[in-house]
Amino acid sequence: MPNDATKVRVGASGKIYHAPLGTALPTDTVIALNVAFVEVGYISDEGVAADPEDSTTDIRAWGGDLVRRVISEYGETYGFTMLETNVNAIAAYFGNGTATAWEGKLLEVRKAWVFHITDGAAIRRICLPDASVTDRGGVTYATTAAIGYPVTVSTFPNATGVHSFNYASA
Repeated sequence: MPNDATKVRVGASGKIYHAPLGTALPTDTVIALNVAFVEVGYISDEGVAADPEDSTTDIRAWGGDLVRRVISEYGETYGFTMLETNVNAIAAYFGNGTATAWEGKLLEVRKAWVFHITDGAAIRRICLPDASVTDRGGVTYATTAAIGYPVTVSTFPNATGVHSFNYASA
């Protein structure tokens, strides 16, 4: 297969949405999202960092030869920083509240998530049927930077063991 520079993609822009757990997910890059999905607003220029995480167990024969490597654990995390202070970003970061009031407390809220990533006409969608914010980075209040809400969203497998559905346009 010859090299094709037109197939090199970047995550030039995009949007991130969340909805209550169980909300119907899109099944391609163009179908409209269910109205339950809400957008979190501007994301920092670092975009979204996707990280598949797996653990393996080595099986060795007598004498030490590696004869098999079994995947024993699997999960995915997605890291990003929300830049807007709006009800949807606050609800994602704190798990509760509005754009003007929220409570800092231990709260795990599992939701469906959609990452809609664009590069010109090329689109990629990553759909998470079951995920929650499992890490909240520090919020900095400074005169030289926007207040950001950094999070890591971690997946849980659905009933058929799927952590994410991924779709790309040509």
